[in-house]
Amino acid sequence: MEGRDILKIASGVFLGAVIVIGCKEGMLKDVQDTRYVKIEDASDKTDNIISTDGEASIKVVPDMFDLEFGVKYFGEDGAIAQDKVNTNVNTIIASLKELGVDEKSIKVEDVILNPEYYSPRYGTDEYKEPELKGYWATVNVSLDGVDLDKSSEVISKCVENGADNLNGLNYRYSEYDKVYNEALKEASKQAKDKASAVAEALGVSIDDVKTVNTEYDGNDRVYVDTYSLKAMNNTNDAGAVTELTNEPGEIEVTARVHAEFTTKPEKRIYEQG
Repeated sequence: MEGRDILKIASGVFLGAVIVIGCKEGMLKDVQDTRYVKIEDASDKTDNIISTDGEASIKVVPDMFDLEFGVKYFGEDGAIAQDKVNTNVNTIIASLKELGVDEKSIKVEDVILNPEYYSPRYGTDEYKEPELKGYWATVNVSLDGVDLDKSSEVISKCVENGADNLNGLNYRYSEYDKVYNEALKEASKQAKDKASAVAEALGVSIDDVKTVNTEYDGNDRVYVDTYSLKAMNNTNDAGAVTELTNEPGEIEVTARVHAEFTTKPEKRIYEQG
């Protein structure tokens, strides 16, 4: 009897030692019966990931515009043609400043002088050298970030003083970046809420953000091309736009977010058979 009792005690000590070795410090308080459970620390496992997407859009009404236009003149003498164009451009710039357009918003892009030839040989069998008719002088000007309320006055002044080629018009919103950040916050919140909902359904909880990718759609303006400008607005006999009558519409500011979240490590208890 005494020998058997000693054997039972030794076996109990041995069993307890095995269980203690298999458990980390501080975890024994979660164990009610070490003879029938196994404790596994989830922190030693690979992170479980929940991936979600969020998207948010905010519509704004443009409050400024960009415009590109050309001023050109043809003359038999290149210097005279260029001087005439320069005079017209300077007059346009002066009139725009009078309207309150910031000088920093006005930029002269290109100054071009091209010769024009005609060929007398056309319609005859005899070859003749092309003859110089004269020169086309052209200056392209761009306006950037002008107050939308001044749009009709600006275009009228440009046309009155020799602008004959409107190359396109952009409507923009002055605080686009601020609105985009607001949309980004909402898209991020959507992604997080979705991840939390998934985690709750799976019986886990969100621990941290692993990765975040944002997407910018680049749609920060309403573009109106030259043909649409002429079709939608008032023009003069020469076909030049003299007044903007079309509405700028709205700009849809959209932000997209793709995020990956890790779940909190858990202690899992499994019954042993």
